[in-house]
Amino acid sequence: KRHNAYRSRVAKEILETENHYVESLNTCINEYLIPLQNASANPSKTKTKISAPSLQTSTIRTIFSDIKMIHTFHLYSVLNVILPRVESWNIYQCLGDIFLKITSMMKIYSQYIMNYSNSTQVAIDLQHDDEFLRWKQAIELRLEGKSIGSFLIMPVQRIPRYYLLLKDLFKHTWEDHPDYANLKQAAEKMGEVIEFLDQKKRESENLNRLASLASLWKGKID
Repeated sequence: KRHNAYRSRVAKEILETENHYVESLNTCINEYLIPLQNASANPSKTKTKISAPSLQTSTIRTIFSDIKMIHTFHLYSVLNVILPRVESWNIYQCLGDIFLKITSMMKIYSQYIMNYSNSTQVAIDLQHDDEFLRWKQAIELRLEGKSIGSFLIMPVQRIPRYYLLLKDLFKHTWEDHPDYANLKQAAEKMGEVIEFLDQKKRESENLNRLASLASLWKGKID
């Protein structure tokens, strides 16, 4: 009974955190990304004090990367799939098969993770732009202090959170449970995804450092 109750709590936590994640990405897209894209597409449009600034398309892409694709994936391939399972939770309910499928698609995070350090740097640099700063502060006020950075870090944190939740669920699943083998494999695969993305992040950071050094030496030679 103790294991049953615990498994139910973990399943609900998986669902609740997934729902919060999807809602948060949606807020980021609607409150930050889309207004910036619209302002970029219509730079001559009359602006107010709190209108989104007109940034270059490449700058917007660097900040937000594949966040729209990640949101769509989680809404339709994760949240909408685990929701009916958790809502009809019972002693023999399974989630491992779903997460096994999910782990095979998690490489969609590669570009986002590789770009994350560039994203944060561009967002920091824009703090020196008065127009951007005024707009950003107005949005944060409306969102009760939720900054653009607090949204952009969420995809970086999500996969490690899955790993911990799956390990927790597996730990409280007995060996003859129908989800035992799938949960074990899903947790292992999620750990492999984390290692893969960490490696991609390191490779990207090394390339950025090399590019910076090349630029520095070129400047000295010129």
